Formats: sequence, C-alpha cells, structure tokens
Amino acid sequence: MVNYIYTGIIKEFIRWMSLSLQGRLSDYIAKKTINVYVFGFFALWARYAVKVVPKEMRLQIMAYLHSPELSAIAPLTTKMRDKPIADSIDVEILIRGIWQNKTHFRTNRMRGQIVYTILLSAFSSERPGAVVESSGYRHSNEALEWGDHDFLIVPNPRNPRRPIIVAIVGIRLLKGQRKNESFSKFFFLVMEPDCNRAICPMTTLLYLALEDDIFVDVHTIEDIMYPEYPPTAIHVLAIKPHMKRQPVVRAEVKTESGWGISPKLALPYVIYASHLRTISLVEGFTGMYYPQFSTIHDLIDLF
Repeated sequence: MVNYIYTGIIKEFIRWMSLSLQGRLSDYIAKKTINVYVFGFFALWARYAVKVVPKEMRLQIMAYLHSPELSAIAPLTTKMRDKPIADSIDVEILIRGIWQNKTHFRTNRMRGQIVYTILLSAFSSERPGAVVESSGYRHSNEALEWGDHDFLIVPNPRNPRRPIIVAIVGIRLLKGQRKNESFSKFFFLVMEPDCNRAICPMTTLLYLALEDDIFVDVHTIEDIMYPEYPPTAIHVLAIKPHMKRQPVVRAEVKTESGWGISPKLALPYVIYASHLRTISLVEGFTGMYYPQFSTIHDLIDLF
C-alpha cells in the first residue's frame, strides 16, 4: 500500500515536470532529459533514505514515463540539439586566444594546462575525461599522469646538435574501460615547425614537465633541445619515480602568497570546461551557455 502511494506521488512529479519545465528545442522538455532526472531521483533516494527504490516501483514509474497517457497531456520532444564539431582552424583560434589573453588566467601554468588538454583532445580524439578528472568520477583524482608519458630523444642525422624529441602518450581512462588495465591507447607527439610553435603540444608538454622538474638527468629546455653531447642512439628520459603518479593537469589553489597549482589535485572537468567556455566567448564563438546549479553549495563544491 505504501509503495502504491509513493508510486502515485512520483508519477505526479513526472507529470508536473513534463508540463512545467521549458524545453530548449520545443515547447516541451526532451523525454531523455526527464529520463535522466528520474534516474537521478532514484540515486538520491538510495543515498538519503539508505534504501533502494523497489524494482516494481521503478518499472511502473518508467512505464508511465513512456506511456501514451503521459504523451497525451505532455508530448515530450525527442529532438536532439545540433553538436557542431570544431575544426583545426577553430582549435588554432582558441589556442592563440589563450596565449594572448591577459585578464582571465590567474597563473601561466593553468594557461599551459588548458592548451595541452585542448591539443590532446584535438590530436587523439579522446574525451577530456581521459586527461582531467571526469565529472562522473568527481574527487577520484583520476587523470592523465606523468607516468603515462615516455619522452624519447632521437638522433637527428641532418642536425646532430638538434635531436628529435618525441613523446608517447598513453591513455588509460578509456570510456567504459576505466577499471580494465588491459585496455589502453597510445599515440605520438612530435615538435611542430617553428611557425606553428604556439599550437605545438610537444612544446607545451615540455614546459609543464620542466616546471614540475620531473626528469632525473635534465632540468632545462637547453639540456633537452641542445644537449652538450649529441645522442648517437635513441634513449628515453628517465622520470623521477615519485613523480610518475602526479597528475599532469592540476587544480589551482589559494595560498598565502596568492594563487598557485596544487601538487596533487587533478583539474576537475567542470573547471576546464569553464575556462574553455570563457575563452570561446571572448574569441567570438556563439551558442555557449553556462550550467545551472540547484544550490550555492553545488557551485562552491566545484572550487
């Protein structure tokens, strides 16, 4: 009897959302959005009531959501929003806008981190959650680490005094296979020509690595790019063991001397997206919107 009453209340809640919430693509909200809200409700019920919603109740509620009865009073849309894809010109505009911006970024380190994340996504087609801390795994501190990089020094037959620098980047946090160590993805990064140095991922990566002082034997860009003794065979730059588990892209923290970069905390996706959204607006890209927060505590949690 109690479950029957609760089921009726939740159905009424679904009906209210369907009739009251304004959709972006039509007069009625998307059915998929209501579906997400209902599953969020089930999760919150289990968390705060310490009791899972009974399976029979969940089935009845989901059946009502997709029923002709609800469609007759609230024709929820099934349209999807267009998702334009950025091309190489868009990426270059964003990168150059980040380097030139003088007011948005608190630290140059964050500027370089955002550039590196954008370039990795562009070169590898990998989602940002494989580089920064995913929104679906908040407070996990799971992100791309220095141990996921191998830095190779390759002899240059054309100019022995200027070796070729190559980085092999390994992506462990693949979608759907985050906990499966047998799934991974690797790709190469090399130096861009001097005319493209502003959008060179290798240059930005070396800047981040040298600032963190991750290498055992080299500590300046001259040690890598112009070694005193030109290499005669391919070798790998050794990374300090205690640095291998450190996230490459990390969060900003407030210190007594001002803003700085945390030595341990990975950058959350929502902060990365906020930087990207702001620069996109500054550079003239339209159609961007800001996320909505139900309470001030939700907003504070992001920082």
